[in-house]
Amino acid sequence: MLAEAALFGRAIETFVVAQLRAKAAISRSRYRLAYLRKQNGRREVDLIAELGGGRIIGIEIKTSGRARRSAARHLEWAEGCDG
Repeated sequence: MLAEAALFGRAIETFVVAQLRAKAAISRSRYRLAYLRKQNGRREVDLIAELGGGRIIGIEIKTSGRARRSAARHLEWAEGCDG
């Protein structure tokens, strides 16, 4: 059951990234997509959207129907990250 949940999570993440990449290709406001992974994968942000003017948006992709503060812990870490 846990393996199925992990597989479902990866599938949803792949779907979201594919949709955002397709949108980036045709969007009038150009942005670049990347991910952030540090400390041998212990710290990561699923998706980073780099917009013009040095603006950055961090995106965490979750399958849960309810947002939890703990889901944002890596976004909070990345906010203070020096790259």
